[in-house]
Amino acid sequence: AAAPAAAALQTCEVTEAATGAMIDQLSSCTIALGDGQPTLQVSSDAMAEGEGKLRIDVTDASGASLQQIEETATGTFSYPYIEDIDGDGAADIMVPLLTGNVNTSYALWLKTADGTFKRAGE
Repeated sequence: AAAPAAAALQTCEVTEAATGAMIDQLSSCTIALGDGQPTLQVSSDAMAEGEGKLRIDVTDASGASLQQIEETATGTFSYPYIEDIDGDGAADIMVPLLTGNVNTSYALWLKTADGTFKRAGE
């Protein structure tokens, strides 16, 4: 199924992300990186047997797809968030992979010069 248009989705900041909730399926939402920057459309499958796919569709200002990121999450879902991890002034993506009672394991996706993201590890 095609992803909903970014304008039709709520922002991830007003979803369960604001409370740090752990859930079995994410509500589709967007993360805007600013004027002229890509927009991230976040969605997921429902968890099945403790595992599920989390997807991020990276789109340009016109809504054209630049990149699709997919990670497997274990346990429950938690929303990805943006932070400048490497100090270069660009927004990097932290994708929660394994959410436990105390610890969370993340996949780190660093923003590149062309506006896409490269997986840098966990």
